[in-house]
Amino acid sequence: MNRIRRQLSAKLSIGITLTAAPIFVLALGILFLYSRSLILQETEKHATNVLHTTTQRVKSNMSLVENAVNSNSWLMEENFRADSLRSICRRIASLNRTVNSCQIHTDSVGIAQIRQGSAFGITAEGDTVFTYSKALRPNGGPVKGVVTASLSFQKLAKVISETELPTPNSYFQLIRKGERCEENGNLVIYNTLEDTEWNLALVCPKEEILKSYHQLLYWATGLLIVGLLLILQISYIVTKNTVKPLSQLLVLSKKIVDGHYDEAIPQSSRQDVIGRLQNSFAVMQQSLNEYVSSIRKTAEETQEHNKELAQAMILAEDAVQKKALFIQNVSHQMRTPLNIVMGFADVLGDSIQAQQDGEVQRQLQQEELTDITDTMTHNAIHLNRMVQMLSDSSEYGTSHELFTERNDQVVCNTIAQECIDYARERFPKVTIQFESELPDNAVLHTNHLFLMRTLRELLFNAAKYSDGQHIILRIYETVSTICYTVEDTGPGIGNELHVLIFKPFTKVNDLSEGLGLGLPLAKRHAQSLGGDLIYDESYHDGCRFILQIPK
Repeated sequence: MNRIRRQLSAKLSIGITLTAAPIFVLALGILFLYSRSLILQETEKHATNVLHTTTQRVKSNMSLVENAVNSNSWLMEENFRADSLRSICRRIASLNRTVNSCQIHTDSVGIAQIRQGSAFGITAEGDTVFTYSKALRPNGGPVKGVVTASLSFQKLAKVISETELPTPNSYFQLIRKGERCEENGNLVIYNTLEDTEWNLALVCPKEEILKSYHQLLYWATGLLIVGLLLILQISYIVTKNTVKPLSQLLVLSKKIVDGHYDEAIPQSSRQDVIGRLQNSFAVMQQSLNEYVSSIRKTAEETQEHNKELAQAMILAEDAVQKKALFIQNVSHQMRTPLNIVMGFADVLGDSIQAQQDGEVQRQLQQEELTDITDTMTHNAIHLNRMVQMLSDSSEYGTSHELFTERNDQVVCNTIAQECIDYARERFPKVTIQFESELPDNAVLHTNHLFLMRTLRELLFNAAKYSDGQHIILRIYETVSTICYTVEDTGPGIGNELHVLIFKPFTKVNDLSEGLGLGLPLAKRHAQSLGGDLIYDESYHDGCRFILQIPK
């Protein structure tokens, strides 16, 4: 019950039902009473038709008697003898089933008592009889006799009983003209028998006539209950569909209250108050959603900006830390060869001074001088290489200017051989094997400086970090690129460093020489040439790098 009270559609449907119920009951009552009048009218109409039909049957039988007498009277007048008259009377009675008896009166008393024409009478046995009489005038003279033919009403009743009555207990009644039957709540219809003093009445009990009407009362009661239920159901459906937008608005407004501002309220095509209310809510929701979306967007942008600032702060701190480590590493890497050069310079200075002073015991032999010179040269080259890397890693300078200059015509095999010779000069004990699938006149349009630096860096690393005896520089071509492959045999690079080797300042070993810029700069040079530098992870006997240069 509480649920019904909470539902607006249920309340409205109950109200509509209470309003429509009296009207429905009144209309059903009027219809019920009108049906009673219709039943009586239809029954009276049907009974009148039945009575008329029955009257015609009675008249037809009376006419048969009259015709039987009239058709034989001329024969009696021509043969007015006793035996002939009896014979004709028997013939009339035998040939006409409707004739109950036929008699001829020739005495003056009988002639005086019988009046010519039709009449109903009562016999000595109490039977009602229709009698028709006609005077006989032999040879056109005076009346010599009267012929009469009678019809028993019992026989006529059989004819009447064959008629289909309006109700099972309906019956016919023969009464004199001017008299009336006792109705006693019955329907009585009269019809006159012409040429007689009698009327034929049809009596129909009203209880039987209204029996179906009384049964209709039960149907009317059931129809009343079903009708009220249908009114309740239809009114509930109609009101539910009418107020359905209100229920939807309630649900959507609760979602908006819960923070779901993007839950769209559909527009309504209805022109009533509820439709306009729904459209107003829809406009309000759109405005509110736009306002909240703008606030949310501003908050997200602020949050994203804060994240960017935090990330920038982390990157700045990391850059500061890397800068400090880089300066320390550069200082260490440059201090070591400088100390060596300065130390050997002092040794050479002392040796020269000793030679000048004639101190033969302190003179250095030629072999030692050669070793000192080689060591100084190696460290000088190392210093020059580090300075070159620092220059290449700068964002502005020659490398930036040469980014789009790829107009040099480079012979593929020649530049490879030049880089191998350069590596052998730096590492005399290293064995480098050269293999090429290209002809000697194969030419590549690229930047000579970037290609040379990249190949030198790959050969330098292979000579420095491998066994130095199984280094191969291989050249081959694909559909769109020239590939330089540098392969060595050695410890290789650990799997955990595969994704880091091309990042600046990344070294396999922190105690090893170098700044960690060689491979990153080589990849940068390859990309500046429109190609790429790839580390082949499928090779496990050392390291294999593939330099791809577009044709």
